Amino acid sequence: GLIRVIAYGQCLCTTLILIMDSSQNLPLVLYKQSKEIEDPRWYHKLRAIVARKESLFRATACFVAFVGLFVNDFFFAIHLLGLISKSSVLKNVVVAVTQNGKSLVLTAMLGCIIVYLFSLIGFAMFQEHFEDACATLSQCV
Repeated sequence: GLIRVIAYGQCLCTTLILIMDSSQNLPLVLYKQSKEIEDPRWYHKLRAIVARKESLFRATACFVAFVGLFVNDFFFAIHLLGLISKSSVLKNVVVAVTQNGKSLVLTAMLGCIIVYLFSLIGFAMFQEHFEDACATLSQCV
């Protein structure tokens, strides 16, 4: 159906983009790398290629497109993560969440404590409604 046609188009587009990016940028990367290291070995070249984030992103997108085509359609949803690299607002959201991870965890713990306190108050004030289910708070937990 239509999804298969779009899947083939996605595979074709990501493959073409990867080929164009590789043909344009990889010779420059390898040339710069050959100036830095005398007689570079294959693993030096591979490290220089993998170190370029754009090439790695495009190769991953191409791989995921083919996995989505041959394994499961849900893998195409991974391409939506590419929107993060295009939007400065989404980049700021990712930075805010990852750099303030400790604050977020502490905020979640505070939320759990508040919910627990309200549960205690509710059990104490409405204990007659809990008699059938549990007589003490520890039995309810």
